[in-house]
Amino acid sequence: MYKEIDSNKRNTFFLIFFFIIFIIALGWALSYIFDNQGILIIAVIIAVTQSWISYYYADKLVLMMSRARGPIKKEDNPELYRLVENLCLAAGLPMPKIYVISDSAPNAFATGRNPEHAVVCISPHQEGRAFDGACIIARVVLECGMPVYLLRDPELPIINITAMVRTGSVYEPAAKSGLAGLTGSVMRSGGAGGLSPEKMDDELEFMASS
Repeated sequence: MYKEIDSNKRNTFFLIFFFIIFIIALGWALSYIFDNQGILIIAVIIAVTQSWISYYYADKLVLMMSRARGPIKKEDNPELYRLVENLCLAAGLPMPKIYVISDSAPNAFATGRNPEHAVVCISPHQEGRAFDGACIIARVVLECGMPVYLLRDPELPIINITAMVRTGSVYEPAAKSGLAGLTGSVMRSGGAGGLSPEKMDDELEFMASS
């Protein structure tokens, strides 16, 4: 995870650096073509000002465009505050500011130039059970740097992935997909989906005979 953080910091630095160089180079070219040094001065001002605003105020612009409300205090929404607090403790991060967006669909995003100035924006669940941070039982970091949280409740609908797999020869009819349907079903359900071994054998025999 820390390698990914360092990589993101380097990418941000290079992005801002090359943006400044590009705008200044463009201003220099235009000032050379039109023989007007004022164009170069304006380009330098625009490049530096835009980069400064993007670095220090990008989070505020995102919150403004999302029409977020906040920051939320603990007494305003104790459950939401406790959720974010538990996740931060599990990840070893400082407590960010919490904002809420009016969205009927569950959604969340984070912004901020560093962990000390981080902002988490969440749309609370309108229906169903709210996510309880206390159900986190373990945290695992994959080799790619992605953190994975193991939850106590297997029915909690956090992420739903649907995949369609098409296999076989291009000369076979589209209706005869072989094991593609079964493979896609297993990927969607995360396993056998509660099928017994006998039921799984019946499914395989049916697909083999079709």
